[in-house]
Amino acid sequence: MKAEFLSLLRQVQRPGMDNLIEWMETKTDFFVAPASSKFHGCFKYGLVRHSLNVYYAALKLVDMARELGLQEKNIDQTVPSQSLILCCLLHDICKINQYKETVKFFKDDTNSWQKYISYEIEKQIPLGHGSASCAILQTMIQLNMNELAAIMWHMGMTDIGLMMSPYTKTDLMQSMNDIPLVQIVAQADYFASFMMEKEIDQKVVNRII
Repeated sequence: MKAEFLSLLRQVQRPGMDNLIEWMETKTDFFVAPASSKFHGCFKYGLVRHSLNVYYAALKLVDMARELGLQEKNIDQTVPSQSLILCCLLHDICKINQYKETVKFFKDDTNSWQKYISYEIEKQIPLGHGSASCAILQTMIQLNMNELAAIMWHMGMTDIGLMMSPYTKTDLMQSMNDIPLVQIVAQADYFASFMMEKEIDQKVVNRII
């Protein structure tokens, strides 16, 4: 998965990309980290797996938009291939270096308690979610406004924190209405999280001890 991920990311021609990749490989746990502590991808290598799933789901959505003839969206111009790769593969880079292994418990089929290795969060960058990913990436490479919006709002309306501020909700809705890349990345993230990954039983993929 790492080789596949890096092969795609190296297609993005952006100053600083080589430094970003080197940093991800040598200073972060991106390629071994889980995607969450208790939801989708809650296992080793879950983050890189999820990032690839989001990208391939996004490709299907772009193809569907073309087939539906959404000419007013100018899908090939408003969702450039390099932007799609960048946003899908790096939307969750905020999750680096924050998941720590811990022991959790579950009841097996005989109603007996079993131990297994899972994760808890020790957040290193307390800047929110999409906003933290944008902040990290902007220190390495330059994102355009559409890319920033797509990464910032990749959780769409599933980000319950948006309900706390009508101003923030307005920004989200404007981005989703006006920037097709935002809608594509958000829908792909949702599909990957809840359809492609949700059915995996973490008790199976994590280490029972």
